Amino acid sequence: MLVRSMLGVSPDAWLQAVAVLGQDSATIAIACILQRAHLIRSSGCYLRSLADKAEMSGFSVEPMLKALEGRTKRP
Repeated sequence: MLVRSMLGVSPDAWLQAVAVLGQDSATIAIACILQRAHLIRSSGCYLRSLADKAEMSGFSVEPMLKALEGRTKRP
């Protein structure tokens, strides 16, 4: 909850993400958003868009994690 509010994600956006993605995936999405917060204009809108995408096409957090992993392995 601390990171969610620190990023400016509303409780409503969080609850939507949890309902669609599940608790674990929503938490992972928040962690990934935190890692890229400097590039994301509105974290709440971004999380909502991920939830909307999940409802329409089965979004997965796996590509987000792989992208972050790739960033950390670069020299």
